[in-house]
Amino acid sequence: MVGSFLVLVVSAGCTKFEDAPSPNDGGTADGSSPADGNASDVMDGAASGSYCSRLVPQSTFCVDFDTPAANVTAGWDGDLGEANTKVELDGTHAASKPKALHAQSYASGPAKPAGLERSFTFKKRLSIDLDVLFLEVPDGSSSARLGAVLLDSPSDQEIELYVSTATAYFQYGGNVYSPDGPPPTLGEWHHVNLTIALGPPTKFTGSIDGNQLWSDYKSPADWVAPRSVQLRVGMPAPYQIVGSAEAWIDNVVVRVD
Repeated sequence: MVGSFLVLVVSAGCTKFEDAPSPNDGGTADGSSPADGNASDVMDGAASGSYCSRLVPQSTFCVDFDTPAANVTAGWDGDLGEANTKVELDGTHAASKPKALHAQSYASGPAKPAGLERSFTFKKRLSIDLDVLFLEVPDGSSSARLGAVLLDSPSDQEIELYVSTATAYFQYGGNVYSPDGPPPTLGEWHHVNLTIALGPPTKFTGSIDGNQLWSDYKSPADWVAPRSVQLRVGMPAPYQIVGSAEAWIDNVVVRVD
């Protein structure tokens, strides 16, 4: 399979909706990932209160998609509003039950990105955590874009997390790469963290299931505070994929300083 999957996009003054990560690990009640990268530490919202209500410390923004009778866009600025996509609450897979966000984009034309978006402004630090599950990811032998997490701010200064059947790694600006991490496990939940600390120097930290691929990586270009960004979670338009691209996303937590 060849394609580019996206879980989240953070952008400033940009409409780009790029690529994505894969499956297992849910994160603990404080929004961090368990040391062993195991999603079993995520408690069901129905059993003990919602995931977001149990967060310590409290977050700037948290959506666990479990509020009864809530619309899929509750808490967000809205969905991307594209035709030929599906953005819905779904209980087929959920890191914290009963539901998660299901985003699906169909390859039949015109192919468009599927997802939700919300804007944030920060002066010191922005931290994003979420859980994501995929049933398939691109073939590791492919030279196609295999992105998973993207941060794009300012223009075209991107941080992406690329995943395939062979590897996972962060990329900045098109030509700076982190060390390779282990590939995702299909059909399981994975916990993704992306943190941006404004400088000087501006630093990026990114991990999957607690495996830190970047730790305080110094950005080649400093970002000036305050920085306004647009967070987008979902799936990109399918690329070299027959049928559709889909993912389940849960427990989106943003902390801003």
